[in-house]
Amino acid sequence: MLFRSQKKGDFRWGQRWNPDPSHAILCHQSPFALYTIRASLGPDNDASHKFNFIEPDVAQVTRWNVSAYAAEFLGQARRSGSLSQHNTVMAILGDDFRFRNATEWDNAYASFTRIFDEINSNPERYGDAKAQFGTVKTFFEVVRERQPEPEFPLFNGDFFVYSDGLTDEVNGSGDGNQQRRGSYWSGFYGSRPFYKQLYREVEANLRSAEILFAFIKMKSLSPSPAVGAGVGTPTYAKCFSTAVARRLFKRLQIARRHLALFAHHDAAPGVSTDEVMRDYGRRLHEAVVHSVNVQTMCVTCLTMPGNKPEGARALSQRQRPLVTSALSFPIIGLPRRPIPLDLGGALQNATTARKNASEDSVVIVAVEKHILVWNSLAWPKLHYVAVLVTSAHVQVYGPDGRLIPSQLSPAVVRPHKKSRLPEISNSTFELGFYYTLEAASVTKFKIVAHAREIGRASCRERV
Repeated sequence: MLFRSQKKGDFRWGQRWNPDPSHAILCHQSPFALYTIRASLGPDNDASHKFNFIEPDVAQVTRWNVSAYAAEFLGQARRSGSLSQHNTVMAILGDDFRFRNATEWDNAYASFTRIFDEINSNPERYGDAKAQFGTVKTFFEVVRERQPEPEFPLFNGDFFVYSDGLTDEVNGSGDGNQQRRGSYWSGFYGSRPFYKQLYREVEANLRSAEILFAFIKMKSLSPSPAVGAGVGTPTYAKCFSTAVARRLFKRLQIARRHLALFAHHDAAPGVSTDEVMRDYGRRLHEAVVHSVNVQTMCVTCLTMPGNKPEGARALSQRQRPLVTSALSFPIIGLPRRPIPLDLGGALQNATTARKNASEDSVVIVAVEKHILVWNSLAWPKLHYVAVLVTSAHVQVYGPDGRLIPSQLSPAVVRPHKKSRLPEISNSTFELGFYYTLEAASVTKFKIVAHAREIGRASCRERV
């Protein structure tokens, strides 16, 4: 609106950190709302809609009505050309998901060809106007011929393309399109940062899951056909059954489709309605859940004795190792669950052992859990592993059995009651440590929670 009123729709755009104007980019801002022929040809949408020949309800141009179409076409174009110094108009043909078949293309091309021939062959009637097909490059070449580039105004900074028009809608003076109210951020890096980060998390985890699944499939292909199968029939006898592999592949397909859907030009920039953006968020969350699930199953299968996932399913929840990815942890779309390091049962057994031993005995109690960190990169990576634990007395051991320096930090958890704010937990802590992961590897770490039960005699001596 501001550019349109000041005839500054064509301008040079420079960066704040580059004071040299010769590096600025010549840009064109459409004076109207959208990029379709209805909104780019002229200010009258109803009149411009007559030239949207890909629509089935729009009449085609014939030799009987070409003069009327040419006059109305130039009337709209001249009104748009008056908003610039060079009097050149770029009317964009098509729309989202258009030209899907040859009929749409033929109708538009044939009708505009008749209009252009009518205008160009009658310069006296149409005031020496010229009309032609072209590209964005063609438009800027004509603009530079009519107006030298240094004469265009120079602007710096970011542009929020919906901010001025939607302000009027909020005040009640717009065109009634209420679905975009307040959604004026257009696609810059700061708009809807949660969705942008979640999108990258899905990308990283999906890539990691696909690599693992491909490796499992190659590892599981039998060199000879299984019993009862046809010659050359692949089986998943070593890791997964065929049914399990199909379920995992189905999850990968769902994650791929959700990720591809969010790559739409209204989704990733964040200019869709709030309801649609919430649906995108739900789909991204489902995609990252499926990707993490596939990674967990594949890594567990690779590290289980005999590569049997049935053995992993037979383990209890407390016995299963925690599987994480070196690309993205923690994942913002998933809750972080602490590793249970319950010393209660172990301490009870230690108390019984102390009673059966001498009074001066010292019983060391330890509970251990394993975590598996998968590095899908093709090079070593110094990775910071951060997990939640339920004990403040823990140590970390690497795959070689050596003690790894680590630290505990307070963990912020969300209480069960929705009305309460997150708070620092008294029973959950964040354990963090650095380790260099090998390229394309699964590294196993052991987390040990320890405590001491000291005999009564020793206690009396110390007191």
